[in-house]
Amino acid sequence: MTATDRGVPGPAQAEELAAAAPAPTPTPPHDAEGSAGAMDADRAALPEEPVLLPPKGLVAVLLLALTFVAVAGVRWPVTLRGDGAPDLTLQSWRDGVEQRVAWRDATLRQHPPLPEEATIVAGFEAWLGKEAALGDAVAEDADARRLRGQVEEQVRLLGLRAGPTAVLAAALRFGVATRRALEAHGLEGASREAPAVGLAATIRRAGLDREGANSQGGGAWQPAVALLVEALAAERYLALALRLTPPRPELPTPSRRAFLAARVERYGAGLGLERRLALLDELVELDPTYERSFATGVILAQEGRWRAARAAFVAAAIAGERPDAARANARWAAQQIAPAP
Repeated sequence: MTATDRGVPGPAQAEELAAAAPAPTPTPPHDAEGSAGAMDADRAALPEEPVLLPPKGLVAVLLLALTFVAVAGVRWPVTLRGDGAPDLTLQSWRDGVEQRVAWRDATLRQHPPLPEEATIVAGFEAWLGKEAALGDAVAEDADARRLRGQVEEQVRLLGLRAGPTAVLAAALRFGVATRRALEAHGLEGASREAPAVGLAATIRRAGLDREGANSQGGGAWQPAVALLVEALAAERYLALALRLTPPRPELPTPSRRAFLAARVERYGAGLGLERRLALLDELVELDPTYERSFATGVILAQEGRWRAARAAFVAAAIAGERPDAARANARWAAQQIAPAP
């Protein structure tokens, strides 16, 4: 076998390759002599910099960890509280305002006013006036009992003729009229104006005069508060339906839930600790998804029951009820507990 057969170029081919090869780059004057020694000296003069190679797979692990942190920051944001202030907000009674307003308006459109409603409202206003004047003694007053019985019978007849939904619509109209009287005259003026006569004291006891309305008149209620005032008045009206055959008319679940939640969640609404906790049980029965442990912790903390509040917040964190706020509140409540002497 020849050199050509083995793939080695022969003399003629070598000459052609040499001619086609680029001309060598001339060596600079200072590197022409002793170039190898100079390069060794330069290398010796430079500090050695070790090259760190990450272990196999480390880059992928780091990228995965960074991705997880970024996603977690979006899905589960953590609020940093520099002042350590607790989160004691309970505002679920403000939810669903638009839906409740839409239901109210649709119900009133479907059931226009009936002639006997005016007579019922007049008698009910007269009884509310006696209640405002006599207080708890209204139950012992003969005239007040007689008047109340007449109004209850009129409501029973209305339900028999038009159905329980018509009674519910009449109660909603009474609630709207009460709220409008309060917005126009304030609590003081409305105490002398129909149909809010006798209800101003009830609304004041509920603390609604501190929820954004102008007690001197001319101030509009906030939407959630307006619905709360209407619900309070409608509930008083529906109490007249005691003589109706069950099922008796009542506000729908969203409205009853908001009304009940407002009594539980609003601190300073005129209710004591035991009453608020009892109403909390009713609220959870109506809405099993309600965050009972967190709300219990807030109520107890508002009353200065720090140890019980801390235990409730710990239970809320375990149950997943606003866990970040629950843990922060538990730490804060622990700080409020006075050390044992």
